[in-house]
Amino acid sequence: MQAQQSTITSTVAGKHQPLRFKDKDKEMSRFRHGCIISLLAHYMWGVVLKNQLGWISEDPDVRLPNRETKVRPDLAFVSKANEAVIRDNVEGAPDLVVEAISASSYEEDTEKKFNLYAEAGVKEYWIISAEMRLIDVFSLDENGQYQPLCSALREGKVFSKVIDGFELDVELFFSQMK
Repeated sequence: MQAQQSTITSTVAGKHQPLRFKDKDKEMSRFRHGCIISLLAHYMWGVVLKNQLGWISEDPDVRLPNRETKVRPDLAFVSKANEAVIRDNVEGAPDLVVEAISASSYEEDTEKKFNLYAEAGVKEYWIISAEMRLIDVFSLDENGQYQPLCSALREGKVFSKVIDGFELDVELFFSQMK
């Protein structure tokens, strides 16, 4: 069976660049997916706890504003200023959400959820591709549209405007993956 190619666009270094999944039929294992999200949460918690900024949850149920159904991002951060949205579930827009993507979730995470989170007012959206060793970070502008904040492919650093003081060395982060 021949591997299928899937083209995506990233904003590495401020330029839209086509990237390809090596094998569209190869999916990230649940174990690897869990490791990526848990490791990122661990790094984020270090800054969040030290500075008493809010809360992080992996795989939370989130009911976005004006939506009947729940979504379940891989990771969500809710700031202290926004803590009223925390109940049994997150009832409103978290400040930041993260999705770890694979070939099969690409369209859902980079188009449908991208627009859904922007419409709901989620201030920052992180998209992680373990296969490509890529992290794209988007920030909501004053018009309610996501704009690229930062991006790193295999090396370099990404940072958050929402979690003040948080930055991540992408090469180090992905080197810790199995």
